[in-house]
Amino acid sequence: MAHYRKKSARVRRILLRRRIITVLVLIALVLGIFFGVRACKKAPNEQGGNEGTGSGSVSSDSGEPYVISSAKIGSTGDAIMHDSVLWTVEDKGYDFSGIFATAKPYYSAYDMMVMNLEVTFGTNTNYRGYPNFNSPATLADAIKGAGVDLLLTANNHSYDNGSSGFENTIKQLKNRNIAFIGTRQTNDKNYKVSDINGIKVGFACFTYSTLSGGKKALNGHIMSLTDGQNTNTFTYDNPEGFRAEAKKIFEDMKKDGAEATIIYMHWGDEYAARPSESRQVKFAKIINELGYDVIVGSHPHVIQAVDTLKNEAGHETVCIYSVGNSISNQRKEIMSEDNHSGHTEDGVVFEVTFDKYSDGKVVLSDVNALPTWVDMRTVNGEKSYNIIPLDLNKNWTSFSVSSMSDAKASYGRTLARIGEGLNEWRLSHGKAAVPLTAN
Repeated sequence: MAHYRKKSARVRRILLRRRIITVLVLIALVLGIFFGVRACKKAPNEQGGNEGTGSGSVSSDSGEPYVISSAKIGSTGDAIMHDSVLWTVEDKGYDFSGIFATAKPYYSAYDMMVMNLEVTFGTNTNYRGYPNFNSPATLADAIKGAGVDLLLTANNHSYDNGSSGFENTIKQLKNRNIAFIGTRQTNDKNYKVSDINGIKVGFACFTYSTLSGGKKALNGHIMSLTDGQNTNTFTYDNPEGFRAEAKKIFEDMKKDGAEATIIYMHWGDEYAARPSESRQVKFAKIINELGYDVIVGSHPHVIQAVDTLKNEAGHETVCIYSVGNSISNQRKEIMSEDNHSGHTEDGVVFEVTFDKYSDGKVVLSDVNALPTWVDMRTVNGEKSYNIIPLDLNKNWTSFSVSSMSDAKASYGRTLARIGEGLNEWRLSHGKAAVPLTAN
């Protein structure tokens, strides 16, 4: 019995020593983790960084600048309310939300979503489509509700309802707190600088115009002197005049703190497969020379190529000459004989991402595209339109696509136009190529 007690005491001493060693090891580990984490958190703060900057960040221990924030911006094409589109929502109190329902999760996911509003909100209820578009302002509610943050209001249809429609469009957008650029009231700036996740991005918008008796005209509608002054326009025969105006806006945006710049151009020839040398390419080169980062074009109602321009100073400008239609009734079966291709049913959300580094530098870090297709169907005699995002990561049947073959054909048409230029940029900047077909 005495031998058993002696042995147990010895065991107890061994166990006690083991416990003490274990506790000391645990204390050392805890202290090591604490001071390690503290050091990791301290370094970014000392350099003006942001804790938790995400997977794109570079450790401050390397001494290299690291990403502290990103801004992803999506830009899509012409929202055109033809008569057939208006008729589908007339009995619904002109509730347009169904048109954007499928696209809404995508639009809402961008830090900034931009759309070209190619209609005006007239002061009467004689709603109509082409050639003089007059839409109810409930369209603005649906667009905002779908996640669009910024509307482009300078285009060839901006004066379809004269001065009253011009002014009422501005009024309705302001009443709804929807940002817009291209047209303005007299005391407004002719550009916009937005703080997006700590990155200041400058936005400008121009439309081509003509001159009549020394006054600006859009689609033959002569603008009042005041309304003309309150619209950013250019003429194809005066590229140097455009250069001066675009330069002034660029400089003003920079003074307002813009760290990145996007310019939207309503230009070119309708339904043209390729950009016009005189009406688009010439002006794109001017924009690149001025130092803008991104050009997004509209007006042709079909998608046109992506290109990367580089000026003598080495500055790169990525350009998509046309993003096509976001919503319209330009169906392939009703287009003119030489436009049965289906391209007027196609659109794209052109995506650009700007990264800001801990040393204050802002760079264009990613360029991508989300093709879209206008799905029009008739069920039990009732027609409806729906913008379909052709996301290859999703099963399109979940979008209730009426024709899978038509949706795949749309994707193929779009990538045939933009794929080469888009993938050229992506591959040269270390990004994966975008698939050119939808299997």
